[in-house]
Amino acid sequence: MSNQSQQFTQQEKYFAFLFFFFLLVYRAPELLWMPRFWAEEASLFFATAFEQGFWAGLFNIPVYTAGYISLLANLASSLATLVPLEYAPFVNTYFALLFTLIPVALLLWGSSYLWDSAWQKLLAASMVILISANISAPHEVWLNVTNSQVFCGVISAVILFERLQGLSLKARWLYRGLLIFCGLSGVYTTFLGPGFFIKMWLERSRESVIHFLLVSFTALIQVSIFIYLKTHNLLSLAKTTEFDLWTALLSLLKYHVLSPLVGYKNMLSLTAWLNQHFILGLCLAGILIFILSIWLFQQRRSLSPYFWLLLILFPLLSLLVTYGAMRHVPGGRYMVLPGLFILWFIISLLSVQSISSNQTVYFLSIRPLWLNMIILFIIINMLTHYKEGNYLAYQKTTPLWGNEIHAWTNNPDKLITVWPAPRWKMYLNNPELFNKTRHILNKVFPENFTCTPAGTEKSISIPGLPVDFYFWIQFQSEKIKNCHVKLQLIDKMDKVVHEAVLTPYINKQGIFKRRSLKMPFTIKNWQKREYQYHQVKKLNLKLVSKTEQSFMIQIKAMRIMLFSKNIFTRYSY
Repeated sequence: MSNQSQQFTQQEKYFAFLFFFFLLVYRAPELLWMPRFWAEEASLFFATAFEQGFWAGLFNIPVYTAGYISLLANLASSLATLVPLEYAPFVNTYFALLFTLIPVALLLWGSSYLWDSAWQKLLAASMVILISANISAPHEVWLNVTNSQVFCGVISAVILFERLQGLSLKARWLYRGLLIFCGLSGVYTTFLGPGFFIKMWLERSRESVIHFLLVSFTALIQVSIFIYLKTHNLLSLAKTTEFDLWTALLSLLKYHVLSPLVGYKNMLSLTAWLNQHFILGLCLAGILIFILSIWLFQQRRSLSPYFWLLLILFPLLSLLVTYGAMRHVPGGRYMVLPGLFILWFIISLLSVQSISSNQTVYFLSIRPLWLNMIILFIIINMLTHYKEGNYLAYQKTTPLWGNEIHAWTNNPDKLITVWPAPRWKMYLNNPELFNKTRHILNKVFPENFTCTPAGTEKSISIPGLPVDFYFWIQFQSEKIKNCHVKLQLIDKMDKVVHEAVLTPYINKQGIFKRRSLKMPFTIKNWQKREYQYHQVKKLNLKLVSKTEQSFMIQIKAMRIMLFSKNIFTRYSY
C-alpha cells in the first residue's frame, strides 16, 4: 500500500463508509421502512420459495428467463419465507442494501493495484453508488436482489484488482467466499474470468491461483446451466435473437462509453446529433482517440499492468454483457459494470505522473485541470439525476405489499400487484392448501372404478385448489378409450363451477394433463372460468361406458402439481 493510502486512517474510512451509506439511503429512504418486491423478485424467486419450500427456493433455476442461477436472489427469497408474509420484502431489500455496500467497503479498506490515494478510493466508491443515475432505468438496479447481481459483479471486479500478498487469514477467506457466492449469483463474475487468469500470471501468488480456480468452478456451473437450457429450448426468446457484431459495437459505444460519461439523457441527445453529422462526429471521435492513445503511449512506463488489464477487459466485458442482454440491447442494468470500468479507467489516470513540457502533447501535461474537470462533470451530472426514477418513491398508485397480502389472505385467488405497477402482477399459491389437497389425493389413488352405460360417480372432498396448477391424471390406458370421463369442480354450496371432458385429451400413456389458469386455452371445454379455486370443495368424477358393457378401469394417480418456472420442479409436485 502506498504512503498516500496509509494516510487514509481507520476513522476516515468509517466516516467515508457512513457517508456512502447515507447517500445510498437518501435516494429513496422510504424503501427501507416500506420495502417492496421488484418484478421477478416476487414472481420467480419469492413465489417459488414460498410455494415449494426453502430448499426448492435455494436451488431455484428459472426457465424461460436468462439462463443461469442467481444464488443471491435464491437465498434472500428463501430466507424471506421464514418471516411473516407481510414482512418478507424486508429480507430481500436489506440483502440488496448489503450487497450494494460490500464493494464500497472493499474499496475503502482494500489495497488496490489501481488506487494510489485516498481520494481515488473515495471517487471509485462514489461511482458504485452514483452510477445508476447515469443509466436508462435507474430504478431497476435499486434495492432488489434480482438485479443486485450487478453489484456481485462489482464485488468480483474490486477483488480482481486487489493486492493479495500479505492478506490476513480472515481477508483471504472473505475474498474466497465472496467470489464463490458472486460467481453463483449471476454471470458477471464468469465474464471477468479471463481477467483472473491474467492476474494469476501477473501476480504469481498462491492466492491468485485459488481465485482463478474458484472463478473457473463457478463459471463452469453457470455455463453448464446455460448450455442445458439453450439445448432444451428453455431460454427466454429475447435471449436467443440473432447477434449482430456491428450493432453490438454501436450499442457498446452508446450505452457503455457515452452514457457513463455524459449521462443517459445527454447520450441520447449526443447520438441524435451524431446521426445528423456522422462524418464530423467520426472525425472528432478519431481525434480524441488519437490524442488519448498518444498520451497513454507516452505514459506507458508510469502505468500499472493492472491499468492495462482494466482497459483490455472493458471491450470483452461489454461484448459479453451485450450478448447476454435482452434482445442484445445493453441498456439499464446491463450498463452498470461496463460503465464502472470506464469511470474507474478515468479515476485510475489520477495516479499517472504528469509528462514533461518537451514532449509531443504538452497541453495534456496539465492533468489536474483537464482530468479533474472531466471527473467533476461526471459527478455533478450523476448527483443532478440521482433521485430521478419513476419507481423510487411511493405514489398513490404504488402497491403496498402489506395491503396486497391482506387482500390475498381474504382471497387466495387474487392477483398480487408488485413493483413496477401496474405492469407486474403475480399469483401466489397457498402452500398449506396445496399440501392438504395433494395429501388427500395421494391417499385416495390408485383406485378401481366401474365404468357402466348408466354412469358411475366418485366424489373426493378437498380443502380447495391452488391458483396456478396442473391437473395430472393417469388412467389404465388399454380400456379408457371406451369410457367417457368427466371431471367436475364443485364449490361448498354443491354447485358445479367447472367441468371438463378428459377422455379426448388423454395421451398414449393414459395421462390427462391440463394447466389451470395462466396459459391461454384453445380447448373449449377447459376455458378459464370466473370462480375461485380455493372455494372448490369437491372433485367429482363421472364415468360412462361408450359401449353396452360395464368394465373396470383404474385411475393410477391424480395429482395437483404446481406449475413452476424452476428447472428442478417444473414437472414434479
